[in-house]
Amino acid sequence: MPSNPFTPTFGVTPPLLVGRQDEIDDFRFALQEGIGAPERMTLLTGMRGTGKTVLLTAYEDVARSEGWLVISETAEPGMIDRLTKTAVPGLLAEIDEQHEPRPDFRYRMNQLLDAIEPEDGVLISIDEIRGTEDFELLSHTVQHLRREERNVAFVGAGLPSSVQTVLSADRPTTYLRRADRRHLGMLEADEVRAALEVPILDAGRGIASDALDIAVEGTRGYPLMVQLVGFETWQASRDDNEITAEHAQQGVATAQRRIGELVHEPALADLFPATSSSRG
Repeated sequence: MPSNPFTPTFGVTPPLLVGRQDEIDDFRFALQEGIGAPERMTLLTGMRGTGKTVLLTAYEDVARSEGWLVISETAEPGMIDRLTKTAVPGLLAEIDEQHEPRPDFRYRMNQLLDAIEPEDGVLISIDEIRGTEDFELLSHTVQHLRREERNVAFVGAGLPSSVQTVLSADRPTTYLRRADRRHLGMLEADEVRAALEVPILDAGRGIASDALDIAVEGTRGYPLMVQLVGFETWQASRDDNEITAEHAQQGVATAQRRIGELVHEPALADLFPATSSSRG
């Protein structure tokens, strides 16, 4: 029996990424077009499980394929310190072993950009953005680099409420307010159908037409649910060569139970952090 191809885990790239090709193509064009392309400054928003981190990863892959260096981080405490002392020096060391350390992020970025070919660039990819002092410093640094016409791009991803908090801050940088915004929503039925059927067929198994209809309907177009339904339907049918309607019904039912643990409970914890943390 082949292994289960579905990935119902936050941030893990699914076997077939659907419904996001326009965003990926627009970003690739922006890197090719030049410094003034608006998509070089992009904010991705969406609720939990809509694929923000997966799309960030796709953007990073695009940048690498275009010859860019990629700095990938999460907006957690100490982010600027990690970027200044680890991420950028690590890339510099790959280019020039003689670089002199200096603990200043803007200097480090200019040093890195000076070390690469003029047509290449650096993508800064930040997940789970939020209004912190570190993120404010990062934002101002990127704004200065943009004003200096350095070949740099920025993509940040976060929950809509977190992004709105950043944009509503007393001193938000202008480029963030003008950044290209992409809100990730639900997938179309034909996209869901492909995301479920193609990995199953690629793995050497089959799925009945009515089973596929049940699975597609059970996802409601929710990207994380696509992977959950696919995973649980595969598990329910692991002793058979073809996935039947009964397997799909079992898979949807199990996925509906699991989605609460993965999405709804964390969302409630975000809304009521004090209540959640006070429980033993």
